[in-house]
Amino acid sequence: MSHKHLICHDYAACQELIRQAAPAFDEQPEGLECHTAPRTVIPSLAAEAMEDRSVVLAQLDPGAIHGFIPSRLSPGHAATLLDDAERRAVEMLGARGRPLIIELLTGQADEPAVQASCRIESWMDPDFLRTVVQVRRALIVLFFDGENFFRETLKPQLERRGFAVTEGYEESARAGVLRARHPSTPGTVYKLPWVLWVREMMGGGFDTLFLMALFAVYLQKMEQAVVAGGSHGGA
Repeated sequence: MSHKHLICHDYAACQELIRQAAPAFDEQPEGLECHTAPRTVIPSLAAEAMEDRSVVLAQLDPGAIHGFIPSRLSPGHAATLLDDAERRAVEMLGARGRPLIIELLTGQADEPAVQASCRIESWMDPDFLRTVVQVRRALIVLFFDGENFFRETLKPQLERRGFAVTEGYEESARAGVLRARHPSTPGTVYKLPWVLWVREMMGGGFDTLFLMALFAVYLQKMEQAVVAGGSHGGA
């Protein structure tokens, strides 16, 4: 059996895998389905990791890497290999710092889902879920470029709408939320649970576009809260 130890599929290769796994994907799926392409190849990537006894890294989205870690790794190589996998994930993402690392199965139990369709039992093949994921024959880990998402999406979008972000990326990532204020309601601190969104959306097999759409809806609600709060003289 081949022991490649670390197998990497970049974004272009993953798009080809998705096209091969779901030929109908080119027929312009509608609704949520157009944002769930990563789901189609997760079982085959886990199978590759188990068969080759190697860690498989797959860039199923430009801002995220899915890692598939088989339980039958050689104990002597496991720790080093996992460190190498994290370093390689950072390189593939072009990340400036350490990514957010979210273990798929553990993340399912942390807090209530943002959306029920994110829960793995709602979309994952039952046999794959029962015989691979739940018994941890292959651990599925998400490496997400949280710093880039924070600096390029969250913070600028808030600032364009007049909000002032009160903390930096590291503090926000540790807390799991981003806090912001608006001059129209100076006594109010608005909180965006963005790490929860990442865990639920990306761990649920959705793409970054769907995550950004969720953020846009939340921003609208924040703006509405500012208007309501301002009309009453603030909180």
